[in-house]
Amino acid sequence: MVGEKSETLPARGKTRRVSRVVLDANVAFRAFVAACPNVSHQFDHPGSHEFFAPFFFIAELFEHKERILQATRLREQDLADAFHRLTESIVFVREAVIPIGTWFEAHRLCRNVDPDDTACLALTLHLDALLWAEDAVLKEGLRAQRFTRFFEA
Repeated sequence: MVGEKSETLPARGKTRRVSRVVLDANVAFRAFVAACPNVSHQFDHPGSHEFFAPFFFIAELFEHKERILQATRLREQDLADAFHRLTESIVFVREAVIPIGTWFEAHRLCRNVDPDDTACLALTLHLDALLWAEDAVLKEGLRAQRFTRFFEA
């Protein structure tokens, strides 16, 4: 199945399905606003999901730090602690490991919808994962192009 990999449990030798899920930065923004300081619980699905994001995701969160502070009314240190818990729940992937052909395909799919989401979609395609995006316009635009690999929480 798309977005899943099989993994053998060490103790029992049983196989389980683990969904690979790529996070759109807006999902993390909403998680911060809704769940701070327990933001990592949003991405805590032991054994069933593995969350990924491109490295630029970190810079994007810092870029919007002031907005997140205002929305959450957290002290800066508390936000830093929540950010640390969030990043422990995510596997960050360098954009350079994604093949150029995958970038072209992601750009083709995103260019008329939301070019800012190209990196997340490229990582989704590269990992054969599901995309967790809550942007209705993005999802509708991608579905119109027959991309349907979305994660629904």
